[in-house]
Amino acid sequence: MIVNKFNEALNDALFMSETNIALLATLEGSCFHIQFTDIKLSIFLVFLDTGVTVLTESPQQLPNATLKGSIINLLGAGITKSADRIEIIGDARKANSLQKVLRQIELPINKIISNKFGDDLGYAVES
Repeated sequence: MIVNKFNEALNDALFMSETNIALLATLEGSCFHIQFTDIKLSIFLVFLDTGVTVLTESPQQLPNATLKGSIINLLGAGITKSADRIEIIGDARKANSLQKVLRQIELPINKIISNKFGDDLGYAVES
């Protein structure tokens, strides 16, 4: 259920901006396996022409790249230019493209959280 809400929130936010749509088009057809080593969570990001799908089970499509690291390092890699503590297995160029897109994408996190999980949590994130 949380993954479904996260999928909805992510795609709602991604399609708020023409810039985001153009950036996502560069990843269309790609699949990434993200392993958060510190919280023992593994997800798959599948980029389609209709948006991004977040899965907790392996899709039929083989991932272009697997990115392993702590939640802080993996999320930080999308914001900063440094990905020092992330292990990349597979297509490093695709992984780099993902990082570039994540750095440039416009995501109003507090609005996403408010819309899907309630204003109290959205306000807490904004503060």
